[in-house]
Amino acid sequence: MTQETAEIKRNIQRKRHEIDEDIARLREELFQRMDWRWQVRSRPFTALGVALACGLFAGFMVTR
Repeated sequence: MTQETAEIKRNIQRKRHEIDEDIARLREELFQRMDWRWQVRSRPFTALGVALACGLFAGFMVTR
């Protein structure tokens, strides 16, 4: 194996490691963003507004 081939293999291994780290980070972020508790903690006023809108909508639908 030549030195150039070994360098290419090291580059491929390094890139694979970087991709694995990126995928793990993205997976963690996806799970975090799908968690409703995290959404409420990070945006409490938006969550309150959504809850208020849902309550008003349900109230209007029941009174009809």
